[in-house]
Amino acid sequence: ASSLKKDVSRLAQELKKLLREKKELETKEREREQRLDFLHFQIEEIEKANLKQGEEEELRQNRNILKNAEKIGSQVEQALEISYTQENSISSLLAQLQNVVSGLADFDKTFKEASEAISQFSITIGEFSDFLIKFKEKQTAAPEKLEGLEERLSQVEKLKRKYGTSINDIFSYLKRAKQEHEELGTSQEKLAALEPEIEKRFNKYKTTAEKLSSIRKKSARKLEKEVEKEISLLGMNKARFRIKIETFLLSQD
Repeated sequence: ASSLKKDVSRLAQELKKLLREKKELETKEREREQRLDFLHFQIEEIEKANLKQGEEEELRQNRNILKNAEKIGSQVEQALEISYTQENSISSLLAQLQNVVSGLADFDKTFKEASEAISQFSITIGEFSDFLIKFKEKQTAAPEKLEGLEERLSQVEKLKRKYGTSINDIFSYLKRAKQEHEELGTSQEKLAALEPEIEKRFNKYKTTAEKLSSIRKKSARKLEKEVEKEISLLGMNKARFRIKIETFLLSQD
């Protein structure tokens, strides 16, 4: 009986713990749903933005170029004239210099190395001129490009105000939000898993408690007979002695 009593006490405590956990999960269910909706909105907002590492710096650099497109275009045109298009451009003067030094190399081989250096420099100037021409071509439709850049930067700034001070911070927040969303999603599974566990523990508790109650009742009947026997020896043959045992069981609710 002593061992059964300990088992009943232990099972009762375990059952109470499970019932408390169930109640807490049910109380938090509404808050959980609201939080899940909020996290879903945030995750979707960040993912739809399709941010890239280093994107903000690139956007600001391109915006600076487009904002100063007129000034840059003028200076690029000037550089192109000096290097290639004007009458006395570097390319033109280098070509003239190349002819002179090549002629000298015909008489004195020591000028050959200088001639090759001038030739290489001419190639470099030519490549630089090509770069300037391509750069000019990219500057077309600047107002439309600038508007698009401003809109994208505005979107990035809006996300930074909500989720962090940089794109890296936003990515970190996204990771945490996804993790929390996943954890909250499993709490409903925990609640569902508790039900059969509570029923299992309750049945075990009930069976053990009833067994203990049965033993106590048998002991009580035995004690009643012994007491009545003692009373009858005192001449009280009609006296009856009864022990009342009340059993209280925990409910699953």
